[in-house]
Amino acid sequence: MIAALRRLATLLAIALGIYHLYTAVFGAPVALVHRAVHLGGMTLLAYLILASAERRSTAGRIAYLGLGLLGAAASLYLVVSFRDLITRVGSPSPLDLTMAAIAVLVVMDLARQLHGWALTLTTTAFIVYGLAGPWMPGFMGHRGYAVPETLEFIYTTTEGLFGVPLQVSATYLAVFILFAAFLERSGIIGLFHDLAFAIAGRSAGGVAKVAVVSSALMGTVNGSGLANVTTTGAVTIPLMKRSGFSPHYAAAVEATASMGGQIMPPVMGVAAFLMAERLGVPYARIALAAIVPALLYFFATGVQIHLHARRLGLAPPPEAKARLLGDVLCRDGYLLLPVLVLFAVMLQGYSPVYAAVGSIAASLLLSWAASLVLALRTPGGGAARAAAFLGAAGARGATLTGILGSLDAGMRRTVSVASACAVVGIIIGIVTLTGAGLKLSSAIIMAAGERLPATLVLTMFACFLLGMGLPTIPTYIITSTMAAPALLKLGVDPLAADFFVMYFGVLANLTPPVALAAYAAAGIAGAHPMRTCLQAIRLSVAGFLVPYIFVYSPIMLGVGFEPWAMLGVVVTAAAGVFALGAAMEGYLFRETAWHERVLLLAAALVLIVPGLVTDTIGAVLFAITVVSQKMYRVGIEPRTP
Repeated sequence: MIAALRRLATLLAIALGIYHLYTAVFGAPVALVHRAVHLGGMTLLAYLILASAERRSTAGRIAYLGLGLLGAAASLYLVVSFRDLITRVGSPSPLDLTMAAIAVLVVMDLARQLHGWALTLTTTAFIVYGLAGPWMPGFMGHRGYAVPETLEFIYTTTEGLFGVPLQVSATYLAVFILFAAFLERSGIIGLFHDLAFAIAGRSAGGVAKVAVVSSALMGTVNGSGLANVTTTGAVTIPLMKRSGFSPHYAAAVEATASMGGQIMPPVMGVAAFLMAERLGVPYARIALAAIVPALLYFFATGVQIHLHARRLGLAPPPEAKARLLGDVLCRDGYLLLPVLVLFAVMLQGYSPVYAAVGSIAASLLLSWAASLVLALRTPGGGAARAAAFLGAAGARGATLTGILGSLDAGMRRTVSVASACAVVGIIIGIVTLTGAGLKLSSAIIMAAGERLPATLVLTMFACFLLGMGLPTIPTYIITSTMAAPALLKLGVDPLAADFFVMYFGVLANLTPPVALAAYAAAGIAGAHPMRTCLQAIRLSVAGFLVPYIFVYSPIMLGVGFEPWAMLGVVVTAAAGVFALGAAMEGYLFRETAWHERVLLLAAALVLIVPGLVTDTIGAVLFAITVVSQKMYRVGIEPRTP
């Protein structure tokens, strides 16, 4: 039975992969139908995967298979009865409501299976809020909605279960996850590993910097924080521990760097695609806006690692062999071409899915070309060269078996994303019905006294609270709907407001009490989860600073771009995050005294605010600290006993 279920899951995954590539090239059916096909297929695939697990009993397998079929039937009913449902708006039939209830319950159970109880309980709380509006206290009260009314809105419109989050999953994310699967089979992970060692492997704290660089590179094609933790962390965390880093520090480095992959273009986290759809701008605009903040994030993390390694005198381990960047690029640099094709096509104004499909084709063509070159260099006759070609193409995932394997792997990864997008659609439907987003944003502004700094701080904490225990996708959707409007009312640029909540949605995976990425890395390192979490917060402190910078200076995101103004903002921001990193680490050229640490922290905070006066004050404070450190080093300043 297990073998049959696994074969079914593989066949379904391949069929879904072909469907999504086909619709990306030739166009999708009507929005509601396309999303229903996507959700139905993903639901059945998810339960087939769950049912085929070794630990399941026969009864459990049958139950999971039954849930998968029910979920698929609820989506198929929407496809088959689409036109009839339109004519019954406002007066759904009992069968309509039954299918709606099945769809909601199955999706919520799937979210529980794949993401834990937090997301399911959050969704349940919103549903209860929608039903119990008249009994809600204070400003959060509303007229309330009956169960049939709520189910109809959630199921039969594009404002609920089949809303924008699922549309993004069906249209964009499935194709980009397939793109990542094809690239990984081509060998790009090995290239990223070698590039990271070539760039940073032999410097102070080099192995930890390798984790930062490789996670940044992985983020260009992956965009999943937890995936980065498991793929790069399995290699870098043991190396960091052998280099002398403590287990919790090694785990924190990996968690911090991996979450940065979700803000690293061109393929950022799922939230970036949702942002493009929400703001109505091309995805390429989002990717371009993200470049400078992402580089600042990784720069600040690298600064802290460098200073930490200098303070402890850590040397790279013997296995961290020096690699020449030129040699690595000459040998395997062609593997980066599909990523460059992706970005170039998007910059030409084509849709992201068109660019992703083109990049998949480019990846396969390059793999075939590289395999052909290898075959032509193989001594012997035609049979030997044909065998060499097939072997090389197979190693790069460019044979029929490899292509089908990439389709299978990509769709299996999409299951988690699709389930999160679907269940969050329910939350968004309740928020739309009740107007809860406007209520919360108004409350934030009132509590902050209409002062922007206080509103930013309260919005940040709202993001942490709303994102507690949730993946980045639902965190961004909830906070952009409920918290970002508070910033818009105070005149913050829409792009900066959405980036602000997205950053803190990403960082919610590092903040206690529920820090998913930190806990995953701690598991690999054998470290204490809470110590890992607290260290990750210190390492990601620039992530807490950068959003404030681009709110006050949206030019960092390319808003109102002027070259010299942009350069000034980038330089002062880099100086600010460097000072902040040194203050957090307590080390610059040597251990910092308490007053030097205060000066560094003050310099960092002053440099947040744009302007000649604040930049000058920040530069002076930083210069005073440098002079103090240098004087101490040459013995002018007396040592304390």
